[in-house]
Amino acid sequence: MTQYSYLRYPHIHGDLITFTADDDVWIVPSAGGRAWRLTSDHVPVRSPRISPDGTHIAYVSFRDGHPELMLAEVASGALRRLSWLGGTTTTMLGWADERHILIGSNAGEFEVRNHVVKSVDLDGGVERLSLGRASGLDRHHSGVTALSTPFSRPPAHWKRYRGGTAPRLWLDRVADASGTGAQWQRLLREEEASLTDPIWVGDSLVFTSDRAAAFPDHAHEQANLWIWDGLATQTGTRGSDQAAAGEPRQLTFQTEAEGYVRDATTDGTRIVWHSHGEIRILDSLDAQIRTLNVVLPGTGVQPLHVDPTSSTLNIVPDHGGNASVVEWRGKTFWLAHREGPARALCADSSIRTREPVVLGQTGLAAYITDVEGEDSIEVRAVSADKPPRRIGAGALGRVLDMASDPAGKTLATISHDGSIRLVEVGNGRTRLVGHSGFGEARTPRFSPDGRYLVWSQPTQGGTADARRHQVRP
Repeated sequence: MTQYSYLRYPHIHGDLITFTADDDVWIVPSAGGRAWRLTSDHVPVRSPRISPDGTHIAYVSFRDGHPELMLAEVASGALRRLSWLGGTTTTMLGWADERHILIGSNAGEFEVRNHVVKSVDLDGGVERLSLGRASGLDRHHSGVTALSTPFSRPPAHWKRYRGGTAPRLWLDRVADASGTGAQWQRLLREEEASLTDPIWVGDSLVFTSDRAAAFPDHAHEQANLWIWDGLATQTGTRGSDQAAAGEPRQLTFQTEAEGYVRDATTDGTRIVWHSHGEIRILDSLDAQIRTLNVVLPGTGVQPLHVDPTSSTLNIVPDHGGNASVVEWRGKTFWLAHREGPARALCADSSIRTREPVVLGQTGLAAYITDVEGEDSIEVRAVSADKPPRRIGAGALGRVLDMASDPAGKTLATISHDGSIRLVEVGNGRTRLVGHSGFGEARTPRFSPDGRYLVWSQPTQGGTADARRHQVRP
């Protein structure tokens, strides 16, 4: 049987690719094949990056609540937490060198969207750099730094966005590794599309954008890789010198069938990304794109054992205390207290049932169902497999509460519009007996002889009155 897994956040180094799937970090040979799980936390993780020497993988994990930086050894899988920032956002930006990892974090900042570049060393020390805010960053070996600003949502979540929070692309040629002395130059100043994931491949800058999408003729265009050839060695990137630097050209041409290019990374030569849950690789700038064939053991669909006490909303025992009708996860069941089978009165996943009641000693139960769209009452035998009978369709409104008289012949319903109604089980006839004008009425109850119905009804002063209606003489 074919198993389908959704692979995300790939990064390549040597003959290994790391990625995330099934809420863990994995490793697979760059040629594809069987992957192995590096972590087993089963919590959201993202953006693993292999260290320059290939011995460690850094990634962002939500294991302890906040997104924090974690470090795992490739050889042993030994894991330790590097950061204790407590921010709401931690963005992986990559390794600065073999001992320092760059992240974007709003921890300790004056504003929640101020995702400032910070350096975290392998001993856990954190340094706030002077590079500013970033969602993507890469530094060329010559010292040229490319940076994309933070976004409110990833481009794949807000496709073809052209608003003011779209990430912009900036370049600096003079700052040191800490960002001191930076002189930022805005690239593609007139571009309104998102410009994300800047990476250096050789001397060329590669980034991801859906800038080719234009309404109405090219609205189907996807986010693809764009390349600015030789930008690291050029100087014409500011103002009137823009023409001297040339223009970026489209490198990949993925269609709607392949989807958006997402979370592209590089080792300086090869580029990897994910689209539609598959890892795609460009082995060189002139190569053909290949899709990595990955086998993930142990990630197939498994049985789900649901806690029977969770989401149990109503338990109504029968007259003799031998069984109860139970509302659980939008379904209705008949459960014996001592021995006997459990019966599903209505367990169709496309239908929600609620407010079950036992109809006296008639051997019947009733519950609210939305099988017809609008609420109706379904009456069914609890011990025989007989088709249910439906009453009150379209005449009840949205039912909030329901009760049965001791004989099981009359039901009382309270609806969202404040209406209190009596419903005859035998013929389905409904009768309006009250209305609550200052909020929702609650808890309809019949007297032991079934002659009276009482309920709680809010008043104008914020209190509630007990109301009574005589059902029969």
